[in-house]
Parts: sequence; structure tokens; C-alpha cells
Amino acid sequence: MFLGQIPRRPSKEAAYKQLRSHLIVMASCVAVIRAAPYILHFLTRDGDVQELKLEL
Repeated sequence: MFLGQIPRRPSKEAAYKQLRSHLIVMASCVAVIRAAPYILHFLTRDGDVQELKLEL
């Protein structure tokens, strides 16, 4: 009834290597998501900088 043999547990070295690669991918995705608004704001701003002027 079983489709195959029960898979063996990977060694700790292989598991840590895979965990490290997954964490690197996740951290890079988070960095891209966090940096995207700043980059888009920088690219879409006008050439002349608009300053706030207070008139008293």
C-alpha cells in the first residue's frame, strides 16, 4: 500500500546547507521589497526639487 520506502532523514550538514540557502533567498526577497519604494520614489521624482516655503 505504501508508494515507496520511507525517506531517510538528511544529514545535519545537508540540512544546514539547505537552510542557509533558503534563508539567503528569503533575506534577499525582504531586502528587495523594503528597498523598492525608495528606489521608485527616487526614479519618479521631478528634476527640480520642490521645497516647502513658509510665509509669515
